[in-house]
Amino acid sequence: MQTIEKKLTPADRENQHYYSGYLLTGSVYFLTRFLLISLNSAEFTDAYHLIAWSPGIPMRWHPLYPVLLKPLMLWIDPIYAGRVLSILCGFGAMIMIGELSRELYGQRPSKYACWLYIVSPLIYQLNLRVLTESLFQFLMLASAWMLLRFFKNNDDRSGSLFIFVSGLAMLTRP
Repeated sequence: MQTIEKKLTPADRENQHYYSGYLLTGSVYFLTRFLLISLNSAEFTDAYHLIAWSPGIPMRWHPLYPVLLKPLMLWIDPIYAGRVLSILCGFGAMIMIGELSRELYGQRPSKYACWLYIVSPLIYQLNLRVLTESLFQFLMLASAWMLLRFFKNNDDRSGSLFIFVSGLAMLTRP
């Protein structure tokens, strides 16, 4: 039996190298966030208000963050569930920053943008708090990436996804 080997083009090798870079930066991101997840024992009282959201309080109608928290709260403490959700959303935002900068500036600046995101003190603080900022940041970066793809490729699917994700972002922030 003969095996068929596919010859990789230089562009394929470059893409493989680029996506393996996500594996490295993502590993560093998760390692730095999860090692220090319990470092800050004080939490804003806003976190408890976010967790206790209900549709009966029209002053705070931003349901997406609490809805995403509910499944995590089945297994872990509500504050840690919010921190884990913020960490996951921050990782998604890092991927979106990488993809946006790759589309606009190329692969090399994209790597630097991801690393700068990882070491930014403000982003680090936001990724370890029970706040809607990390989810909102991820959704806005995802919608910007989809809008860019819509204009570059004239793709109706990207336009529809832009509208949908922008709507999700509106459900995140009051």
